[in-house]
Amino acid sequence: MRIFIFGLACIISSAGVAFAHPPKSIIVKVSNATLDVVITHPVAERTSHYIFNVTVKVNNQQAIEQKFTVQNDSDKQVALYYIPGLKKDDIIEVRASCNKGGDLSETVIVE
Repeated sequence: MRIFIFGLACIISSAGVAFAHPPKSIIVKVSNATLDVVITHPVAERTSHYIFNVTVKVNNQQAIEQKFTVQNDSDKQVALYYIPGLKKDDIIEVRASCNKGGDLSETVIVE
């Protein structure tokens, strides 16, 4: 009986994780000091399952952290950032996290 209850508890506690998924992709475009970020993350309900955190690092130093409470639409989260002082060969890392679990990062080099 204990094994059954333990097994049932494991199944119930992991049920929410089954629907969680990291972002599918991150597209980062840099134009002068502007960073255009598109995070593909298809969801059924954008107010309860969404990209909740985006961090941007420039040369391994955190430049931006933005929290969200809803996703732009059911397919993606879009963000536009202004980062003064960007220069050629700067390394930009964008990390996006899902509120249900999972994250993804993308790194680009300023041209």
